[in-house]
Amino acid sequence: MKAKALFFIFLLGTFIGCKKDEAQPTGSAKITYTSNQSISGYSLFTEQTYDRAPALRSETLAQISSPPYVYQLIVDDLNTGTYIIAFTNGNARFTFQITGGKQREYSFR
Repeated sequence: MKAKALFFIFLLGTFIGCKKDEAQPTGSAKITYTSNQSISGYSLFTEQTYDRAPALRSETLAQISSPPYVYQLIVDDLNTGTYIIAFTNGNARFTFQITGGKQREYSFR
């Protein structure tokens, strides 16, 4: 009888201890980039994959004004974490963070 009770408690603990893996909400960033140079696009990387793996995204950009050249973009559906955006003019790259369920705003020069 004790063995049955212990087995039941073990099973109950197993089911209570199991937690469904819930998808974490994704986040986004609204990025404004101002430059003295015209650029054609950007590439997006995670902090861990920059210089080690292909970009998550590479897209062209349309300028909002010139000069100075102002570009604006929204990167969305990103997991919480740190990302690097690299613009096509030389070594212009910036680090930014994504928080799940929120849109953060960044301005880079």
